[in-house]
Amino acid sequence: RGQPPEGARPDRGVAARDLAVLLVFLCRVTQTVMRMAMGAMVITICEEYECTGSTKGWLLSAHAIGYTSTQVVGGRLADRTGGKVVCAAALALSGAALAATPTLASAFGLSGVVAAQVAMG
Repeated sequence: RGQPPEGARPDRGVAARDLAVLLVFLCRVTQTVMRMAMGAMVITICEEYECTGSTKGWLLSAHAIGYTSTQVVGGRLADRTGGKVVCAAALALSGAALAATPTLASAFGLSGVVAAQVAMG
């Protein structure tokens, strides 16, 4: 009565790998929402900083520039150090860039916002 069926795994709660996957997923969802929000934020940002059409383009494409420019570098680093290290570092950098965006905007204006978006990519 107290024994599990033969071949059944004992219940150990949530596995560490499952938790890590869930946390990475939630981080990526949050980053995607913030990236998509840039389209709406451009209107407010450009009212405050008087953007040109070119500047709007930079604001909207900065995340993609950061994303595409780090693919090869990230892959090479993952080959050398392992995927966990690279993934953790990328998420930490992206989170730090997101948190620093208001400070960078205050200190450097639109260039700071673009730099933060590139780092988030």
